[in-house]
Amino acid sequence: KGLDNQIIIATHGRGIWTATIDQSQLAVPNPAITASGTTPRGDFAFKIKLERAFDSVQIRVNQVRIGRIQSPAAGEYIATIQNVPLGNVNMEAIGFIQTAPYTSSVITGNKFQLALPVQEQYFDFFATTDNWLLSGMGIQPFGGDNALQSPHNYSPNTPHSALLRKPVKVRATEAKVYYRDVALVEPGQAGSSFPQPEFKDYVIVEATKNGVDWKPISPGYDATLKANWQSAYIASQPGIRSLMHDQVWNITPAFAANDTLLFRFRLFSDASNTGWGWAIDDLYLQQVPTGLSEPSISGLTVFPNPTTGAVSVSFKLETAAAVKVEVQSPTGQSVMTIDRGILNPGPHETGLTLRGSPGVYLVRVLAGNQPAGIARVVLR
Repeated sequence: KGLDNQIIIATHGRGIWTATIDQSQLAVPNPAITASGTTPRGDFAFKIKLERAFDSVQIRVNQVRIGRIQSPAAGEYIATIQNVPLGNVNMEAIGFIQTAPYTSSVITGNKFQLALPVQEQYFDFFATTDNWLLSGMGIQPFGGDNALQSPHNYSPNTPHSALLRKPVKVRATEAKVYYRDVALVEPGQAGSSFPQPEFKDYVIVEATKNGVDWKPISPGYDATLKANWQSAYIASQPGIRSLMHDQVWNITPAFAANDTLLFRFRLFSDASNTGWGWAIDDLYLQQVPTGLSEPSISGLTVFPNPTTGAVSVSFKLETAAAVKVEVQSPTGQSVMTIDRGILNPGPHETGLTLRGSPGVYLVRVLAGNQPAGIARVVLR
């Protein structure tokens, strides 16, 4: 029988004997590097997992010893290193029990350049990729304007993410993430919820303040979040701008005021079915999505009024904003939404056709996700 560094031998009539050998009979689990990344301060960090105590653990980056953890207990440790060159970074952890080394696998991570300076507010209409680190996602045309998108259809069992390289400092007020999206991704099993494995594919917004631990800002969600998404997914229809919905998520309590964060959008896919994927536009961090000033609308008219169906909605936009025209039925149900995208200041006109029971319909114009004008029209 083996016990640590001794062998115990039981004999008939000769007693119990022990023999001491040079090495333990128990396998010692090596250290493991489980995550790495760039911090919001521009340092490089990685996480080391120890399943047992060591006398010391040596940390090596790009084959150079840069530090040591003395007498660590079992647990997880984060090493943060300054002045690491940009690009691929090789990491290694070597645990020691007396003089015997136990070496982790060499793991390669990526140190990327931040898009400084740190800001409290940020907005992006996805005109360029300049501020983004993209992995399996891209910025492409979508319904007359650009959007951040996954592949269509996205691949199974493949990571898809878009990391904003702009560090953002959490505000004491208005600490929220605003954007518009359509997510036609595989729904989970009935009764499942995020983060259960049965939830299957999902999209999520996450943030980190140390470069390795990513916390959810939104819950993971799929095509079942919106009824028209689920219908489009079941019918294998592609995503279009009219399917986009507004999303608003609180940054707190996951993080606190004055934390400096990096944000990312991530699509998780398992090994089974996929779907059309994800498209995101009009991202606002910690500011109401109205640009630098509140957009307002003047001169809202609907003509002809009364009408037998076709009408023209005219208005003047005072400042640039994302504009939608929404129609509500006499019973208060939303029967139509037209997404005009980002419009410049000046006069605009939108044609639409009312269909349904006769009565008084409400036409609402929303600028920057805020109601900016309401008109009534009679359908005969």
